[in-house]
Amino acid sequence: MDLNIFSSEGSLYRLAEWITRLVFLNLLWILFSFLGLGILGIMPATVALFGVINKLLEEQENVRIFREFWSLYKKYFIRSNLIGLIMLIIGIILYIDLDYFKSRAAWYDRVIVYFLYILIIFYLLDFFYIFPIVLKYDIKIRYIIKNAFSFVFLTPVETFQIIIGIFVIAIFFYFLPSLLPFLGISLPVFWIARISMKSIRTVESKVINYQNKKQE
Repeated sequence: MDLNIFSSEGSLYRLAEWITRLVFLNLLWILFSFLGLGILGIMPATVALFGVINKLLEEQENVRIFREFWSLYKKYFIRSNLIGLIMLIIGIILYIDLDYFKSRAAWYDRVIVYFLYILIIFYLLDFFYIFPIVLKYDIKIRYIIKNAFSFVFLTPVETFQIIIGIFVIAIFFYFLPSLLPFLGISLPVFWIARISMKSIRTVESKVINYQNKKQE
């Protein structure tokens, strides 16, 4: 029995390797976000972060992290920023509507306020799947946003797992805030990417089963 926990096959070695990768990726995300002056850099940097982590999770060999990050950043720069702009407009509209109806006193305004809160929750959940879908499918932007919304309903178990994981990670950073500059983005993205891969496989399996039943 091999008891060498520091071997390249050992759990401790793999954990250290992943931590090193995530720290490096987090620093790349910060760097490339600044490269796009923040506003234009955040979306492509996040897509690139998801893309590199996906390849690492798939255990693809010879992943050159910096080169792959830069390649994805350039490839999705315009597309991801268009998605970001659309999502920003939607978010502003939801905020304005919420602020307006909260200032009114009628009972039906209260109902609309609760409805808007629900919409805002699903709007935020949309971000769990937008980036994985951008990388996975070459489809029009409106379908990316629509499908991300659909994934929330089609894979409720995985969505709940993402929420719980993000909650645990938030507690982790609450007690260790000094780690935020090193893992504050890459760690939650790692968790979302890991679970969203399962979500995509689940949905694709459902679609295939549905198509097979139609053909029978």
